[in-house]
Amino acid sequence: MKRRDLLKLSAGSAGSAVLGGIGMAAAAAPAGAATSAAAAAMPGDAGYAWSLAGAEALVGQRFWLNHPSLRAQPLKLLRVTQPATQPDRALQQFSLVFEGAALLAVAEGTYELQNGSTGVFMLHLVPLPRVKGLSNFRADFNLLAAA
Repeated sequence: MKRRDLLKLSAGSAGSAVLGGIGMAAAAAPAGAATSAAAAAMPGDAGYAWSLAGAEALVGQRFWLNHPSLRAQPLKLLRVTQPATQPDRALQQFSLVFEGAALLAVAEGTYELQNGSTGVFMLHLVPLPRVKGLSNFRADFNLLAAA
């Protein structure tokens, strides 16, 4: 069974799916695999593990938001932002800002996204004010730094 199928089965509790995914990611990571502050958080189908550096490398790429009623909607990763100072050295905090079509109206929630580099993964999106008429969404990350 693929991880995304398992997540769909446990869709009643997105929080437990995220915590379970983080546990699976930690258990699957080989010892010494993360040498920087690039902490793993629920890798996608392609084995991608989120990190600040990894997210910055994805800026400008197209992602697909697999919305349950709107079907697949294209999003572009506009930028990655982070606090001026990290409040805790054990955490890596950053946000992704996506841009979508002008008429794309998506409520705050956890959705399945897909990208050629990351594979399929679940992400909580928060709608932002429109910029130049286009929809914008934010996804926040709080990752444990590698030991």
